Amino acid sequence: FKLDYSSDNSALYTLFTQEMLKRSFLAANSVYVSYAHKDNHLELYEQAIDEVFKVLKQGIDSSIHALLETSIKQDGFKRLN
Repeated sequence: FKLDYSSDNSALYTLFTQEMLKRSFLAANSVYVSYAHKDNHLELYEQAIDEVFKVLKQGIDSSIHALLETSIKQDGFKRLN
């Protein structure tokens, strides 16, 4: 998926990853499903996505930064200071 919230995009992607990790999924804004995934895996992922998108909406409506428990992800390949 792709977000269109300009300067808040990186914070939203970070919040998405943070909340998916809480639900035992290492996730970013794309997913790669294979034949190794069973129906129950997809159902669990769908449930997690529904929950996390509600959190993202909460962040958009109020304060994304208040929900973040970590620093915002870095964009691109640049030297971290």
